[in-house]
Amino acid sequence: MIKKEDGIVLIITLIITLVSLSLVGAIFYLILTTTNFSSKSKTYIQTLEISKTVSKLIMKRLKNGTLKCIGNTACISSCEENCLIDLSDIASSFPDYDIIAEVKVKEPLETSDLYGIVVSTKRKKSSEKSTVSFLFKKVK
Repeated sequence: MIKKEDGIVLIITLIITLVSLSLVGAIFYLILTTTNFSSKSKTYIQTLEISKTVSKLIMKRLKNGTLKCIGNTACISSCEENCLIDLSDIASSFPDYDIIAEVKVKEPLETSDLYGIVVSTKRKKSSEKSTVSFLFKKVK
């Protein structure tokens, strides 16, 4: 009779050990998954902040009249629709990112000009990308 009780105690101990190890494994999995998600979120937030910062700089340059575009002759003389904005001085500050800014809309009005601009930022070694679109009204 003692041998049967020893076998039952052994089986119960093995079951409790298996359940405990499963719980510990599940906790480790959750910790690793949360850490990975957190780092991806951080990368996206950095990309978004760069897009917002570049947008503010473009608004400042539009206000001061110092915005330069690259591309064909119409783009260089005045930033027209579908012209890329020259960000060569900013690109060196963010070597791990591709930053593109484009004038999508330029609408001349009687007392002002209305610009629609899209700023896209992509991290080079990742799929994280952010896009910021804004309208800017420049008073003549």
